[in-house]
Amino acid sequence: MDQIDELLNKQNYWEVFEPSETDIRDRYIELAKRYHPDSFTDSRGQEVFEHIAELKKKAMEALKKGEWQKPGCVCLAMRRGGWLSFQYEDVKDFELGKTYIGCDKIMYRIDESQIKYYENALERIKNFSFADSEMMGEFIPVLPRLIREGITIAGDGVLIIEKHPNEYPLTEIYEKTRPALEARHIAWIISRLSNICCYLQYSGLAHNGLTIENLFINPIDHNISLYGGWWYAVKEDAPLIGTTTDVYDIMSDYCKNEKRAECITDQEMVREIAKLLAGNNSMVFKRGEKTDIPEAMAAFIRSGSCGDAFEEFRIWNNTLDLSWGKRKFVQMHIPGIC
Repeated sequence: MDQIDELLNKQNYWEVFEPSETDIRDRYIELAKRYHPDSFTDSRGQEVFEHIAELKKKAMEALKKGEWQKPGCVCLAMRRGGWLSFQYEDVKDFELGKTYIGCDKIMYRIDESQIKYYENALERIKNFSFADSEMMGEFIPVLPRLIREGITIAGDGVLIIEKHPNEYPLTEIYEKTRPALEARHIAWIISRLSNICCYLQYSGLAHNGLTIENLFINPIDHNISLYGGWWYAVKEDAPLIGTTTDVYDIMSDYCKNEKRAECITDQEMVREIAKLLAGNNSMVFKRGEKTDIPEAMAAFIRSGSCGDAFEEFRIWNNTLDLSWGKRKFVQMHIPGIC
């Protein structure tokens, strides 16, 4: 393949230009001089010249927009100056914007029209508090650890969170294990989420976004982190600022009518997540129906929360004893992951 064919095969602006007005200008001048039909003798000169001009136009549009997109990497122009570059393995839409998932980082990009949620999440994440160093050591690994934040020139809010390389979105685990995750693994997920609910209650916070989309799971170490959804978190009994449809559906009449937050919402969502992972929304099994979920565990999931996260945690630990007796670590096998 000669240089002309190689250039004509480049259909994306980022294959030719870099995100800099100076680079785009200088690179365009260089190529335009080389392939201008007045001086370039090859019959394809006009075609190449027009192709270069079109790529330059798209590059300038991307530069003006402040978003330079190429496979596995997005560059965003920031209001404070410079470009933020983020390499990702997957990108997902969510109700407020986009989630970019990298090997050891997550970037939440919240749309300019929803900027109040970015501001709320930033306030919550920057102000975690702990009773002592022991409590800090327990919960810091499962709460978002902010690496960088800022607002793009387009007005979008950006939060970059540290992620363990062995953590995966719980949505991915759910999809790979449908119709039902093994009961013992649902059990340790309930344990970890119940513990997080204890922290939220200690902090006087209602998270209001405890869904599988906002959770990341480490199937090797049996840990789970609550990285997303902090944009909805408010103090208990404070006015709600928003939530997802799934969370709203299980909220109490008080929450819905008074539009005020309750910690019990997060505790109820633990049960909803368990039902989803188990593939059984009622937790009632017909006679002879095959299930690996012990009745004590099913009864806990069926029941409503008592409203106190610490009492819930105690009840759940008793449920584990009734369900399996002595605890033991059961390795998790997820197709294509571990």
